[in-house]
Formats: sequence, structure tokens, C-alpha cells
Amino acid sequence: ESVFGGGMWKRVTEADGTPGQWYLHIFDESQPDFDWTNPEVRAEFRDILRFWLDRGVDGFRVDVAHGLIKAAGLP
Repeated sequence: ESVFGGGMWKRVTEADGTPGQWYLHIFDESQPDFDWTNPEVRAEFRDILRFWLDRGVDGFRVDVAHGLIKAAGLP
């Protein structure tokens, strides 16, 4: 169950109407969880953080940090 109720797995519908991939959302279905084990995800976030740090931002707010890493073997 997602925190906001209902299942936490959502299936994408492709443009042609066929079922697509599934994604995990612990909260709202409009907020898919990132796969932090994926090196491309980590690299993208480093780039985003660098973008803002180079512009002088003082910090970042991280909500629900305990939910960023999932249990190993999560299907």
C-alpha cells in the first residue's frame, strides 16, 4: 500500500494503448521513486546538485530521506 492509499505499483500505458512498464511510487502516483542503484540516476542528481551549488544555493531540503533506499531484492 502507498502512503496515500492504494497500491504503490503503477503500470504505464503506452501511446498505442498497450500496457507498458511498471514503476514504484511510495506516495502519490505522480511521484515515481528513483532507482538509486542506477548509476545514471546518481549522475543526473550530481549534475542537478552541482547546477544549484554553482549558483550559490545554501542547502537542499530532503523530505522522507529514509525512503530513498529500498530493501535489496525489491521486485
